[in-house]
Amino acid sequence: MNGKRFKTNIEYYVWHGEGECDNKTHDLREALHIRTDLIADGHKSVYITDNHDDEVDDNYIARLFVNVRLVSEKVGNSEDEGAAGLYKVNFGQAVQNDQTLCREELAEIALKVFHGHQGIEDLSDFEIEVVDVFGCAVEPGIDYEGFGEDDGDVEKITEPLTELHESKGPDSLLTKLGNLRFANQSLTTALSEVAACLDGLGRAITFDSVHGNEVDWVTRARYVVEVALGRRVAYPDIDTVGEWVGLHYHRNFDAEPIEKRAEWVGRYMESHQ
Repeated sequence: MNGKRFKTNIEYYVWHGEGECDNKTHDLREALHIRTDLIADGHKSVYITDNHDDEVDDNYIARLFVNVRLVSEKVGNSEDEGAAGLYKVNFGQAVQNDQTLCREELAEIALKVFHGHQGIEDLSDFEIEVVDVFGCAVEPGIDYEGFGEDDGDVEKITEPLTELHESKGPDSLLTKLGNLRFANQSLTTALSEVAACLDGLGRAITFDSVHGNEVDWVTRARYVVEVALGRRVAYPDIDTVGEWVGLHYHRNFDAEPIEKRAEWVGRYMESHQ
């Protein structure tokens, strides 16, 4: 990407349960964060739609647009009247099926499709860029020689997007943190789905069912996912508990029965809150 960001004019609604919607935002990243948090909190049927009633899924996030901005005071050729705007690129099935294409190559194909279907007589009057659903400009792969102008079509959907000029101060750091959270949201969503699949399987989660020689691996998988999602506190290291019991109570933790070991773990966790 070339670093440019544009202000999108789309609203996103985050739904859950029986058609409940109490979250609305113009920021798709924020909508995805909200969806992840709702899933992590155990809500069912969580999904996002935009103000055109399109559901946000993997295909939606993969969309590309061509943003055409007029940079002259007026067009030099009358045939270019009304050319400025935001164009959605609809790739042909062959392009959609090619999983080897990188983002930059798709951006180059998008430009070829645009120029093949939306002729502009005087390109010097316009600034033309490929933009993703987050409003980020995507640098085309100019060396790509595969698919061309016949492998899709375009439709003008709105006025051109305006460029955002970000502050170099604290807001830039917040943006970076937001981008980092977005990069991790897919992992969080996946972990939430794993937790839902494992729900009710295995044994009750106790220290001995997830540690030591009597581990139940399905139960441990549930435990690890719940800890990763922040739904429960991780048990302490078994050697650490053993050292603490020996130091403070002069007892051999490893020789204790299972019930007593669980009690020692609980007392250790209470004393280290």
